[in-house]
Amino acid sequence: MLRILFFVLAFAFTTSINAQDVKYGFRLGFSITTFEGEDSGGKDTNFRNGFSLGAFTSLPISSAIRFEPGVDFATKGAKTNLDNVNSLVRNGYLDIPLLFDFQLGERFSIIGGPQPSFLLSSAMIFGEGDTKITVKGAEAKALWKDTDIAGVFGLGYSPSKTLQIQLIYEHGFANISEISNSVYNRAIKTTVKAYF
Repeated sequence: MLRILFFVLAFAFTTSINAQDVKYGFRLGFSITTFEGEDSGGKDTNFRNGFSLGAFTSLPISSAIRFEPGVDFATKGAKTNLDNVNSLVRNGYLDIPLLFDFQLGERFSIIGGPQPSFLLSSAMIFGEGDTKITVKGAEAKALWKDTDIAGVFGLGYSPSKTLQIQLIYEHGFANISEISNSVYNRAIKTTVKAYF
C-alpha cells in the first residue's frame, strides 16, 4: 500500500516537472528521542541521543513548494529509571518521510508531512557498568510493533542553494508497544541536507 502511494505521488508530481528542476541529496541528523503515553513511564522516562542518515529526492510542485520523499535510517528510543534500575531502549527504524517544503522567501522554509516507519532492530540495556545486561535481536524486537506513523513538522534555513539546516519535531501517532496500549515515539532532530 505504501509503495503504491509513493509511486502515485511521485508520478503525479513528475509528469509536470522539468527534469532540470529535480534535485537529489543526502541528509544527516542528530536527535533526542523519548516515549510518551500513559504506559511510557511518565516522569521516569527521559530523552536519549540518536541519529539519522538518508537520501531524498526534491520535486518542485510550484515556485514555492517542493515535495521531498526520502528514505532514512534512524535510531529512536528512550532512557528510563524504574525502581532505581536504569534502562535504555535503542530501536532502529527505516523512516520514509513524505515531506513538503514551503519556501518563505529565499532562505527560510516550513517543512511538514507524514512519515511511515518500519522497525529494523531493537536492543534493551539494563543497568550500568559490570551489572549491565543487554537484550537484543528477535527477543527485544518482539516487544515492539513493526510499523509506526508520525507527523513531521519543522523549520528550514538555507545558507546556500545546495545546503539546508532543519529543526524538526516528529510526533508518533501509533502505539509502538506490543505489551502496552499507549507508548508513542517522540523526537526532536537537527538535520543537515546537502543537494546535488
